[in-house]
Amino acid sequence: MAYIYLNADNGVGTLVSQENDRHGIIQRKYNGAEAFTSNPTSIGGGGFNIVPIYENIVGTLSIKIQHSINGINFQDLYNEDGTLLTQTNGDVDAKYVDRLSQGYIRAITTTTCTSGNFSLSFEVF
Repeated sequence: MAYIYLNADNGVGTLVSQENDRHGIIQRKYNGAEAFTSNPTSIGGGGFNIVPIYENIVGTLSIKIQHSINGINFQDLYNEDGTLLTQTNGDVDAKYVDRLSQGYIRAITTTTCTSGNFSLSFEVF
């Protein structure tokens, strides 16, 4: 299983801090009150968990997940019930996504919060 944090080094987002997590992978935390678009992250086929980490969020922070085969043309991902796949600060548990083909995933804020920081990781199976 690969463990990948989203980052916006060449994307959109205001970096608040970064540190190595318990796996030795750099965890980047971003300001949730500002727009965020992560870099495309390469994945293999299969499923993954979207794991949120929120710090002192005031208001609501919503992030949608997108997928692309070529890393250029991204499409929103949807739940089995047809609703948009989003992760909000009210969702403290990981969301599981399966049956995804190889390609790239990224995250985009759809609602920014008043204040607070966040990071998201993908646990890819």
